[in-house]
Amino acid sequence: MSAEPEITIWISAACTGSPGYGGWAWVALGGPEIKGQAGGDRRTTVQAMAAGAVTAALQGAAGSASVLIRSESAYLVEGVARPPFDDQPGWLKAAALVQARAGPVRAELSKRVVGQKGAFTFVDAWAAFAQEKVKTTGAFAAPIPKSNLRNFPSS
Repeated sequence: MSAEPEITIWISAACTGSPGYGGWAWVALGGPEIKGQAGGDRRTTVQAMAAGAVTAALQGAAGSASVLIRSESAYLVEGVARPPFDDQPGWLKAAALVQARAGPVRAELSKRVVGQKGAFTFVDAWAAFAQEKVKTTGAFAAPIPKSNLRNFPSS
């Protein structure tokens, strides 16, 4: 029996103002299918959006495979590497998910290098979409449609 392949998750979080309108998005590759989700909240902070994105991503990446989280946010990477990084309730929940996984969870500060630029552009666009959507709908979390996930640059 071979081990499950590593799951790579790209995460983006954004917020205008503090507190303000915030959004997050994640896309995971490496499991049986590509998955993604976007969400947001009103009167929030970028730190809360980062914690919410990590929590949602780990909940969406079921199984025992190891996980590599890629983000351009040093705050987010540090929060995953040394949980609980912050005493905000969102980070405490994320830390519990990291510790409960059967496989290891690593986080990597990734820059827009060749081969990853498109991936970050994709999740950034969905985080921005979520940030705008909360202005009219309020807090939400929803899967990124499969038809859109087919456009995720996997290389």
